[in-house]
Amino acid sequence: IALNVAPIASLLLLGSALNSIMVLPYALQLACGWTDLGIRINLFLICLQIPLLFILITYFGLIGAAALWVVLNGIYLLIGAPLTYRRLLRSEGWQWLFKDVFPPLSVVVVVVWLARLLISPTTSVPITILSVSAIYLVAVVVAVFSAHHIRNWIFSRLLPWRIAINEEN
Repeated sequence: IALNVAPIASLLLLGSALNSIMVLPYALQLACGWTDLGIRINLFLICLQIPLLFILITYFGLIGAAALWVVLNGIYLLIGAPLTYRRLLRSEGWQWLFKDVFPPLSVVVVVVWLARLLISPTTSVPITILSVSAIYLVAVVVAVFSAHHIRNWIFSRLLPWRIAINEEN
């Protein structure tokens, strides 16, 4: 079952990750009262989704439906984010993408890809669960420290604590 579900689950996860990247631009749209962009994009995507879903399921089965989820969320990101930042935060769009999204995303992808090479399909279930949990923790820590705003916030909170310890000695 796992071998059959893994490719579908991977595509669904990738599509959901693309969708989650759009959470901040979409929240910005709503905060500024610009609701029609999200409505228009979603109507466009629904018009694409309905016929493509029938076609892809017919020819490719569930993997086709999962691939469509990736494509639709990729289109959503490629259309929605640039339009949002072009209208609402002109100078922030590329900075958001290249400083806030890509660094954490790229290091997490590398960590997970390298860790995937370490886990054998013959590993026992408890060891696999422990390994995946450890990989998750490492990926979160790496993502946090590759995000410059979060890293700076953490160091600003830790630095006074370290200075206080040094002054006591």
